[in-house]
Amino acid sequence: MKVFLDTNVLLSALVAKGVCHDLVVALKTTSPNPFERIQCHTCERVLLELKTHLPTKFKWSASDTDSAITTFCDEYTIAPAAYTTVPCKDAHDGWILADAQLAACDYFITGDKEVLTLYNVGTMRICTPREMLLWLRTGIPIPKFEAHQDRAKYLVQRLEKIY
Repeated sequence: MKVFLDTNVLLSALVAKGVCHDLVVALKTTSPNPFERIQCHTCERVLLELKTHLPTKFKWSASDTDSAITTFCDEYTIAPAAYTTVPCKDAHDGWILADAQLAACDYFITGDKEVLTLYNVGTMRICTPREMLLWLRTGIPIPKFEAHQDRAKYLVQRLEKIY
């Protein structure tokens, strides 16, 4: 299974202990299918955003920023740069989605509400960090074609089945 982590997920994982941090840790140690390894992907565009936002928005030092980026480069597969974009409100998001699609990722994990409204790009499912973490922890897969408008209702139903 190939998952692509968007900039906002990686930033949140680095600067706060929460769902995104727990997800990044879980992706290293857990797989919903014991016979299939999870391959984490990102791209140069995301790494460039990290290099820009960590020092400016979060006051990280250059050495800490470089160290974090080096870690992601060592642990994640860097997707090739796409030559065409995915139609999207934010053109930059379209390029990142295209990179993930070119890498043949199964899931694109983001907290960006505009990107989440796309629901999927080709066969690549777009989901929230919480949805992916819930899948990893419970083993109940994320449905491929559940409407995002029903997300809150659906998550409650999933949790009721578990507990």
